[in-house]
Amino acid sequence: MAFIFSFGANAFPAGDEPFSIALLDTTAGFTVLRDLNNEGFFEPMRAPVTYLTAPTPPVGSGFFLTSALTSSNENDMANFSLLGKNSLDQNFRFAWQVEKGSGITEDALSRVLDLAVQARTGDVNGVALDNAVSRSDVTGFSFTFNSDGEEAISGYSLSMNIGPSQRHYFWRTFGELMFLNSLGVLNYFLIQREDNMVDWEYKLNREDARKKITDGWCLDTNNFRTNSIYHIYSGIIYYQTARSNNYGPWGSFVWTFAASTFWEYIGEYREQVSTNDQIFTPMGGVIFGEGLRQLGLWAERSMPRGFARGLVCFVLDPMRIVNRQLDRWVGESFVVNVNFVNPAQSMISKAVLEGRR
Repeated sequence: MAFIFSFGANAFPAGDEPFSIALLDTTAGFTVLRDLNNEGFFEPMRAPVTYLTAPTPPVGSGFFLTSALTSSNENDMANFSLLGKNSLDQNFRFAWQVEKGSGITEDALSRVLDLAVQARTGDVNGVALDNAVSRSDVTGFSFTFNSDGEEAISGYSLSMNIGPSQRHYFWRTFGELMFLNSLGVLNYFLIQREDNMVDWEYKLNREDARKKITDGWCLDTNNFRTNSIYHIYSGIIYYQTARSNNYGPWGSFVWTFAASTFWEYIGEYREQVSTNDQIFTPMGGVIFGEGLRQLGLWAERSMPRGFARGLVCFVLDPMRIVNRQLDRWVGESFVVNVNFVNPAQSMISKAVLEGRR
């Protein structure tokens, strides 16, 4: 399952079933959850939110989110815990920590809430595993085993990367598509110049540029390899470039069509615009690009870690691998611990909270 983020720091997926959110700041004077609630942070979830002034048992139909302030290595750390229950009636806890006042506090909370909404309508195990391999912002994944020696998994640990803003992804998509088209221009005018000259009708001047626009589109007669295979592959790379920059299928199709149009009018400025290419490039991109992306995600889930898996994933979806590494270099990370909690542990947690108050 590939989960697609909506754009925005606090954009959450809509759940199929109604649920509520209970908030509790457990450290006196540290009111991060109350402040976020007052700022409307939780409104996009379209769920009733209750800010508590005293501990209460985790709600069965929603989430119980708490904050606490601790000190570590001379830094004040904000600790968060989210309790919930999934459709299999399993209690789960997500716990994570960021530095007090960190700029990633809201982004981290958004990502954990995204995971929690998925987990409450499915299997926590499946959600953790799927997100570990399909989301570019998950940079590390490990298992936690029971302490009694049995080979039973009691939880997971996910290292999540907070990347740049969506504005960054917009300009990175634009820059990468311009770079790819620049490589195409070099190939078009230098490597395959002799083959392409037969289609040249216009010169680089204002009059011919105007004529190219007024002449409109035409069906060209280039060979099958050029008209189909090359343009479809270009569309695949265009599409996967946008897809790996946090755009969904529709947004990636728009980027692919725009890149194809740029190539037809600017890259191949000496030719009349090809109707064939304007169909094959974006349509081939979205159909085969998404298919290859899903194959790459499947290979990453199914194959053992190693060179072979990395090579297969790169061949199927190279831009996802490239951009995932770029995100790891420029982002800031935090760790989410996912644990399964039985009712007795929930009661103990409640008692601990009451003691701290």
